[in-house]
Amino acid sequence: MPDHQHLPRGHRALDHVAIRVADRDAFADQLLELLDVHVIDRTERFTLIGPDFEHGKVTLLDASPGTAPTARQLVSLVLVEPSGRTVQPPVTLDNGLVLTFTSADTLGPEAAQLPRHALVGIALRSDDPAAAAAGFAAAHGMQVIAQGPDVAAVEVGEGAVDGIITLVREELPDGDAGMLDHVGVLVEDAAAWRDAFEHDGDPIDRWVEAPHSRAVFVPGPDDVLVEFVEQLVPMGAN
Repeated sequence: MPDHQHLPRGHRALDHVAIRVADRDAFADQLLELLDVHVIDRTERFTLIGPDFEHGKVTLLDASPGTAPTARQLVSLVLVEPSGRTVQPPVTLDNGLVLTFTSADTLGPEAAQLPRHALVGIALRSDDPAAAAAGFAAAHGMQVIAQGPDVAAVEVGEGAVDGIITLVREELPDGDAGMLDHVGVLVEDAAAWRDAFEHDGDPIDRWVEAPHSRAVFVPGPDDVLVEFVEQLVPMGAN
């Protein structure tokens, strides 16, 4: 693993989590009914959902034909409630995915700018949470904020407002098809991240250039695929 101090500096934040679902439109409708979000963009390949383009979002991808992915490795999505609003209890969807809500007050003063139900964290099952957290820190420059045998956590950027990945020691539920496709981290220069990974000999899954973004995908701890994405122009319409 590379020394994270040699990775590019600059702002990083949890941009999105991409999940595979059997019926994109039906799942999107379910999120629209439960959350204060909207469809930011929809293409033949994906549906992007969130409160706005600038903050944490959910990307829906099509599952392989004939499969019905369940949460498995992905325990929950963590969504923010503005300061002063009642934090509702967790909601468990039919596929086992849990929507968890947290107050902006727990994320620091910078969270005042976050829109309601922006994605601010995810929770993942892990055989070894402490090792996974250390791996995210060493390979991807994240900051370990908790490192116990059963629960560990890392900050994606410079504070909780930039997103938190929590690792929980739990056995994976039965089933072959998991929802989690990748975790998207917003960076200032995706090519610089790609070059750093190549320099250190880290495996690169793929490099993608699109009209609105460019991104490098790399394997992470527990086989979590991480996308380091640079946004070139806003996608969709608010």
